[in-house]
Amino acid sequence: MKALSIRQPWCQRILFEGKDVENRSWPTAYRGPVLIHASKSVAELDRDEWDDYPRGGIVGHAEIVDCVTSVESDWFFGPYGFVLANVRPLPLIPCRGALGFFTPDIMSTVARMAVTGDLTEGQGAKVLSMDRVAFRTLCDEAAARLGAFVAVCEAGGE
Repeated sequence: MKALSIRQPWCQRILFEGKDVENRSWPTAYRGPVLIHASKSVAELDRDEWDDYPRGGIVGHAEIVDCVTSVESDWFFGPYGFVLANVRPLPLIPCRGALGFFTPDIMSTVARMAVTGDLTEGQGAKVLSMDRVAFRTLCDEAAARLGAFVAVCEAGGE
């Protein structure tokens, strides 16, 4: 699934305060699901206020339903606005960001988080754009690797 890096506090505004437009200097023809990546840097505002906001990973997902040059929204200031719908928060999934749309390398992290209970099966399958059966298989493999790793650690790393 594609992802888009956004600085804090704008991720929080999208996820929890109804920010329905992500402003960009470039247009997109893309319509569809997108992961929301909270970049490590924060907006050039009062930074101390946002120290507790998650950064450096995927924090939610949404759907881009339009790209506009004007819209009736308090959040739009352009020149282009990606109109967002069906926004849902996720637990922080650590990964690197990038400029523009990018595909994050998060498969093993998402599987591990599902195995440890930090993500639900449904959340993990949606993030990786997989059906639940394929995701369950991935998680079973991750659980086996995690179990083997724990056994080696408990045996003193031999």
